[in-house]
Amino acid sequence: AISKSSYGTVKNAYDTAYTSYGSSGGTAVAISTGMAVAGVGTDTNSSIRVPSSAANLYGLRPTYGLLSGEGIIKYDASRDTAGPMTKYAKDNELMLGIMAKNDKAYPKSDVDVKTLKVVANV
Repeated sequence: AISKSSYGTVKNAYDTAYTSYGSSGGTAVAISTGMAVAGVGTDTNSSIRVPSSAANLYGLRPTYGLLSGEGIIKYDASRDTAGPMTKYAKDNELMLGIMAKNDKAYPKSDVDVKTLKVVANV
């Protein structure tokens, strides 16, 4: 009935009387309101597709095993998968292709994240 995060209840992007409909609802709302260009959701049953639909987005739940499950805290090890969420079908296609190819181990960076700064161009 509701989607909650550490920061409060996530509301539907088009009507705040409604929920964002699932665990990827925050991602869906961020994309549909312009806070993000694209995002990655995780799906056990319908947590990519339903929030995407409610936010007027393209959400794709790939066939299980197409993408790596590394880094996902799985609710159900035999069903959980990640998938792209985007405003446009072509972006979804591009993102899925990139995600499917990035199934290799990358060397760890020696950058100290404590020294990084985020700068906004306003």
